Amino acid sequence: MSTRWPIPLVPCALMAASAPAAASATTAIRLQTTGELPFTAEELEQAAGARMAMRAETGAAIVIVGPADEAGVQLRMGERRTVVRVGAHVGLAAARIVALAIAELAAETSTEAAPPRPEPPRPAPVAQAEDAPPPALAPSRPPPRISIALGASKGMDATEPFTGTFEADATLPLRHFDVVGTLGVWVAPTRNPGRSDEASFVAGVARASAGWRSGPLQLLLGPFVAPYRLEGGVSNVGVLAGGGATLRVGRRFAAAPKVTLFGSLHVDAFVNRVSVSLIGAEPSFATPRVAAGLGVGIGWDLGS
Repeated sequence: MSTRWPIPLVPCALMAASAPAAASATTAIRLQTTGELPFTAEELEQAAGARMAMRAETGAAIVIVGPADEAGVQLRMGERRTVVRVGAHVGLAAARIVALAIAELAAETSTEAAPPRPEPPRPAPVAQAEDAPPPALAPSRPPPRISIALGASKGMDATEPFTGTFEADATLPLRHFDVVGTLGVWVAPTRNPGRSDEASFVAGVARASAGWRSGPLQLLLGPFVAPYRLEGGVSNVGVLAGGGATLRVGRRFAAAPKVTLFGSLHVDAFVNRVSVSLIGAEPSFATPRVAAGLGVGIGWDLGS
């Protein structure tokens, strides 16, 4: 009796024989996640496991995923680092994008680890251009951002009242720092209404700041000018000037990755001031020399 191989089993046998070779050509990895990410560790393992070998033992190459910021999701595998932009994707869709980038890093690492194959002898070339170095991974720059914030500030003296603030700004990230332009309004409630030293104060403010951002933190420093109008028992217009510092702490949410909610602490120092007082009496109203305030706001990234 003759033995006959079924023809449909031949391709299956070839695929089964080639599977170990394909698996060994790719570096086995072990994932570690850190920081806030737009997907869960389980979603990342599901997406990565469909593309490459996953092992838990210590011999596997470690891929550190995270944290995520405005630029994207950071990846580290040995000496290699890159940033993966996931845009508005979250969940398993974002995990698949990151898994593709991990597969590329693993493939590059596997190629570097393999011993070079001996080349057959060849005649010396007459002229040969030097091999160009591989292009470096350019760091992704965060997108421009606009934001608005409501708050209140107060001077150090009792004659310096609480002042409501509303400010809107635009942030342009550069290579090493942020440039921020701000426009706003300051309004102080009327003091001593109906009296001869009544005072009502409102001012517009324009700021130019430079800042540094690290994850959820942003520090801004810069000068300001504030044209004002003082009305009541006496009317006056003028311009206040000074400089300020603002510290912001923001938080993003996976459901809206382009939106940031933040709280802020700011301190302003003034080079001049205006006050209202009756003749021979202490001032009943004055703008501050130094004012501190708190605010809350929301920002939107303008990038894709």
